[in-house]
Amino acid sequence: MKVRFALFVFVTLLLLTGRAHAGNDCASVGVRPFADATPVYVHEAGVHRIFTKKWAASAGMKRYFDQQKQLFNVLKNQQPPEDGKAQLKFGAVGDIMRLPSHQPEFVGEALKEYLETLDLLTGNLETLISSRYPLPPESLFLMNSDPSVLTAFRNDQGWNYFSLISTANNHTYDFGDAAISDTLKVLRKEGVFQSGVQEMAGQKPYVVVEKNGIKIGYYAITTFVNDIKALENSDLHFNPMVKGIEALPFSEWKSVCDIDLSDTDKVLKQMAHDGADIRIISIHWGMEQEMYPRAVQLDIAHELVKQG
Repeated sequence: MKVRFALFVFVTLLLLTGRAHAGNDCASVGVRPFADATPVYVHEAGVHRIFTKKWAASAGMKRYFDQQKQLFNVLKNQQPPEDGKAQLKFGAVGDIMRLPSHQPEFVGEALKEYLETLDLLTGNLETLISSRYPLPPESLFLMNSDPSVLTAFRNDQGWNYFSLISTANNHTYDFGDAAISDTLKVLRKEGVFQSGVQEMAGQKPYVVVEKNGIKIGYYAITTFVNDIKALENSDLHFNPMVKGIEALPFSEWKSVCDIDLSDTDKVLKQMAHDGADIRIISIHWGMEQEMYPRAVQLDIAHELVKQG
């Protein structure tokens, strides 16, 4: 069955409005026209909220969100495909954070009604789900949740609305291997496929599922983890991280020409070989309170599109 599009790159931040630089000319990679004029040190000082109110937003930020509105309107007004053509209604959410207690009803009926209209739903599970550790954890910077953070997304038939989940983020190793294994058990029980961590050597770092006759490949990665020593000592297998855009100050971020994207190139080729009509790369990246992606993130997204 012919599918009209071969690649969809989903990233935690929506990157579809950026402008790709021509060819592979690294000299042309630079700050995008909508780059924020706010000084870098303001962002790095952690006072984003003061300087990112609508009345104080830069012209670049306003232009970016105007472009986002135009994009959403185009997508909303798209006509359905011709009769006989395969189609898929896809939903993606960002970070699914921890619940400090058992809350099986926290997903409202209005949201469930909308989720019923989707063929495929993905999200980033930015919390562990393990009964071995307290709820909530002692630190605000550690993530562990009650299972209802996921089970509340079941429909009336008992199936979870999520089809694909990313377990690749900075909180993956907050509590070590045992907590990760507990989380993977919950996902398996819910019938939700994940990319990010493999329990055995040789397992594929991505998953391929089929919906409406369309095969979707899904590969999740992050730019850093909070506890790098726990990762280095882990018996599990974590998807390779994108290095070079993970730490402050921003002045030390590498350009796309200096970042190794060979792992994603290899995975995209493997997913294509497995027959994936749509290939999704989910990246957990960026900084707290950043209102839109930085230029290098847009450049990386375009490089991933070029990879196929």
